Amino acid sequence: MARQCGGYLLNNIKKTSQALWENKRFALLSAQASRFPDENMTRMERRGWRPGLQSHSVEQCLKALNNGSCSIIVVHDTPQVPASFLLRAQLVDPVGIITPTLVVIDPAHMSEAAILKDFGQPDLVNNITNPAEFTDSFEWMIRRWSAGNLRKLLYARSLYIAKDFKKAAQLLTSLRSDVDVQHLVTPFIAQLLM
Repeated sequence: MARQCGGYLLNNIKKTSQALWENKRFALLSAQASRFPDENMTRMERRGWRPGLQSHSVEQCLKALNNGSCSIIVVHDTPQVPASFLLRAQLVDPVGIITPTLVVIDPAHMSEAAILKDFGQPDLVNNITNPAEFTDSFEWMIRRWSAGNLRKLLYARSLYIAKDFKKAAQLLTSLRSDVDVQHLVTPFIAQLLM
């Protein structure tokens, strides 16, 4: 027997990983996209992920998430566009706050890494020139968001993008007391109620 979750059966949430990630496009936020290693892009493409947007604009990246053209963000942290700009903007964007985010830390911002982890739920890569570290972090992020409450957040995100606000709100309301996602759900609901 399926357990009730905010008015839905959890069976509706239990999709295969392939269905969960049916839109395998990412937004690359970078002021220096030409300096983002080709090997990292190649490795993502081998895993079925394609760039849906490459931009230096935080607003364009969030728009790509909100219109459903991209499902994750890869942030190439640079002195010109620090990752903290996007992460702060995500906190006030309902879709942005519950979007898987991978941040490749610029060496100049390494001291901020611990603080960046507190902005939502980003995964961090410390060394952009090490494709294995990038790939491991990317795959870990996908696995992490494919299970448990993060998976439920992705489902709520898809409902919200599909303009099914009532069902998204019901699911998110049921998750608001879960400590592991509370810091993501609360700002989402606050933005939803505005």
